[in-house]
Amino acid sequence: MKIVKSILLSFAGLLSFTSCTDWLDVNVDPNIPTAESATIETRLAHCEFYMNSAYQFAGMRSYMAMGDMTMNSRTSTYGGMSQWLPVNGINTTPYQWFLVGVGPNLQDLYDKAMMQGAYHYAGASRLIHAYGYMLMTDLYGEMPYTDGLGQNALPKYDTGKTIFLGCLTEIDEAIALFQKTQEPSTPSLAVGDSWNNGDVSKWLKMAYLLKARWINHLSKKGAGSYKDGKWDANEILACLSKAHASNSDNTIYQHTDANGPTHDVLGWDEPVDYCPLFSVLGMNANYFTTQMLINNFTNFAGNNVEDPRADKVIPWAYSQKGPNSPMGLKWSGNWRRSAGIDMNTLIRTQGAPYASSFSSSKAWYCDSKDPGRQGDTIYVNMISGSKGYLSNKDLLNRKLASDDRSATSGGFYV
Repeated sequence: MKIVKSILLSFAGLLSFTSCTDWLDVNVDPNIPTAESATIETRLAHCEFYMNSAYQFAGMRSYMAMGDMTMNSRTSTYGGMSQWLPVNGINTTPYQWFLVGVGPNLQDLYDKAMMQGAYHYAGASRLIHAYGYMLMTDLYGEMPYTDGLGQNALPKYDTGKTIFLGCLTEIDEAIALFQKTQEPSTPSLAVGDSWNNGDVSKWLKMAYLLKARWINHLSKKGAGSYKDGKWDANEILACLSKAHASNSDNTIYQHTDANGPTHDVLGWDEPVDYCPLFSVLGMNANYFTTQMLINNFTNFAGNNVEDPRADKVIPWAYSQKGPNSPMGLKWSGNWRRSAGIDMNTLIRTQGAPYASSFSSSKAWYCDSKDPGRQGDTIYVNMISGSKGYLSNKDLLNRKLASDDRSATSGGFYV
């Protein structure tokens, strides 16, 4: 009898284990694609979004570190960067958005594309991989590359030469793949491509341009073949002859101001349809241009010639010029262009520039009892308007939404 009971109990135990296994299947969300179910076109769109974001976030940090922009805070993350004082993990976002948002998808995208004969998708995977690691090594130097996106939790570091030559090899492979004809049953590159809308000729030009740029970084390595890590002038010129000939060849990252419902999944929770630079620069009121930037735009190398881009990059504020208006500012009708913050002075040690306020009776003013700060209205911050995300009536920012006299322009790129 005991034997029969034991058999019955064992059988019941086996049933319970089977039931538990089935029950655990509820943790597989059918609404989230797996590595097996994700299509090449959805992977490419995902990679393009995060690669674009990583590049623009890196660009914004470069503005700060190179002295083009600063903040009126010395203790914040970016305020620290503008005085070469790294704080609060200042450089991690480009790293995260490429190595987490982009990198883990690229090999699967390449393998699936090659299996299907979708060579243009495979070429895009290789080029984005090279593009991303070119950015990473420019920012961080030596880092994991050959083992960087694999299964190893402690990947080995590679030398700069290994990364350089690896990226150039990947670009060469991408160029070869873009020149192949895809199998007729595969999705057109246009289905997943938001950068070039499936125009393979633009992808090729982009590949040749990135290759020329990358080889030119080797200018101090001596003349020779780029395959040996040398500066190869002939190859640079050959690549440039096949790269962009006009603006119509450009790769364009399309953005909208629709405040769409799809948001990123890496923690910022921002709409994926708007400009990443708007996220880190355009929606914030405490970024300012420096005097160095304005000098470079208005009197580069002492030539007393103004760059035509200056009026687009340097922000403006709506104002009325009067007899007591500061000298040295540029005016266009009732708009005045911002002055630049001189980083060679102690202005930022004094909590400056003080943020400008606006009232219908006072117009622009600084709400400070310090006489030295009341003139800080000459500095116009970089905040931009937004019709979708911020519900502004146009792309101008207004200190008082109901008063057009409180408008500022921001910068064209945000």
